[in-house]
Amino acid sequence: MSKDNKETETKQCTIPSVSGSIIVYDGTIINQKKLYSNSKWFDCEYYNINLFDDYFTIKKCGLEVSKKARKLSKSKQLTLICDIPLGEFEFDEDSTEDELVVYYR
Repeated sequence: MSKDNKETETKQCTIPSVSGSIIVYDGTIINQKKLYSNSKWFDCEYYNINLFDDYFTIKKCGLEVSKKARKLSKSKQLTLICDIPLGEFEFDEDSTEDELVVYYR
């Protein structure tokens, strides 16, 4: 195998990982939570958030924005009404370029 082929093969096998964290803090009304991250992953205007028992997912909206989508504010915050714990949480290794997975329990 030539050096050029080896470099091409290595580049094709390398998948960039999504890393970073998200901070959950209290909003101004009861059960309102604000999510903030300075990660470069947040490069869209609208996101869908799905809550589960011990984690949540944040998915980028493409051309189709659903009625449940949340708009990213200018201060890079997403606001929702939910009962999730406060704190800073790392992005899970199952996260992709289109969807974040964040475990909080």
